[in-house]
Amino acid sequence: MHCLLSFLRDGRVLSKSGAVRGVTSMEYGLIRAAQNGEIGEVERLILDGADLNQSEDVFGGTSLTYAALNGKTEVVRYLLDHGANIDHRDRQGRTALIEASFRGHKESVELLLDRGAGINETDNFGKTALMEAARASHPEIGRLLLEKGASVEERDEMGRTALMLSTVEGHGEFAGLLLEKNASFRVKDKNGWSALYWAVFEGHRDLVELFLNHGAYVNSRDKLWRTPLALAARANDVAICERLIASGAEINGGDKSQRTPLFVACCHGFADVADLLLSKGADVNARDSKGRTPLMMACFRGYAETVHVLLNHKASVDAETEEGYTAMLGACATGKTEIVSLLLDRGVDVNAVNSLGYTALLVASRSGRQEVVKLLVERGAGLMQGRRIDSR
Repeated sequence: MHCLLSFLRDGRVLSKSGAVRGVTSMEYGLIRAAQNGEIGEVERLILDGADLNQSEDVFGGTSLTYAALNGKTEVVRYLLDHGANIDHRDRQGRTALIEASFRGHKESVELLLDRGAGINETDNFGKTALMEAARASHPEIGRLLLEKGASVEERDEMGRTALMLSTVEGHGEFAGLLLEKNASFRVKDKNGWSALYWAVFEGHRDLVELFLNHGAYVNSRDKLWRTPLALAARANDVAICERLIASGAEINGGDKSQRTPLFVACCHGFADVADLLLSKGADVNARDSKGRTPLMMACFRGYAETVHVLLNHKASVDAETEEGYTAMLGACATGKTEIVSLLLDRGVDVNAVNSLGYTALLVASRSGRQEVVKLLVERGAGLMQGRRIDSR
């Protein structure tokens, strides 16, 4: 009786003293007995006058809440028979049905539904019993809820549906169940993401396949105008990129900053994804809103393998932004000696002068990149080319 009692969800614990703020020792005993499924003790305490609808002040749960979340169906039935508030909401807005659905207690869910529990009641975060069953992957409970009229299109506070939540967790069986009940995979959350986006983002290839086979729009755009292919490129998932392209994904579709999937892959050094995109027709010299090319980004960030791939696909080594930025100058400024050498091997003029009068040697010198300076001088960089090194 003096041991710590876990209330399972979120570490709910009663005190050693056997009391909880706002609850008498009798109600405390009732909540504890309900949690543990001690039907005889529950009966005794209610006959002695314990208030079965009294909630504790920490989480706001009643004896029914705790019986349901622990799957104590016999106790749930007894409490309902004696007047328990079936749709009581705890401090997180969670009802007994939501708790039982999340925990996977099918018998308790059946009983609560038979007694008229609000099937589409939402907690403080907008989640319904169906959403919680989807999130925890309890397909049998999902079927039961759907048969009783649970809505597949309810949204939580982030605009996500049960289908999206099952997708985030990678629960293919539950997602398939929802699609059978005509759940829409075209609905978008507040970020503009559909279920397909979440499948791509989380790397759930089976779900990507499922949604594409059901006709998901492969060239959808989120609020930043990113496509599913751009997300797959960012995730370095070659297989999903291939599948999206096979379904008609636009290779050169840019986001609000005009960054294409290739640009995204090169920013993060994902050489295999870059090679795939280029082999499928990606524009190797596509520029973002600042005029930068994929090669510039790969050079600046030091991704030598990706630079190799881009150069093999004829990336322009002479491209320049309005500010005079080039791939070579970026590599020199950041001290990427291997890439500077690679660019020189591919024919970049060691003494090239950009539109602002800067040379590779000048940039490397001002940036304190001694190894790069040494390499440039060895490869014939002239000290008098472009602006003077000490000029401002």
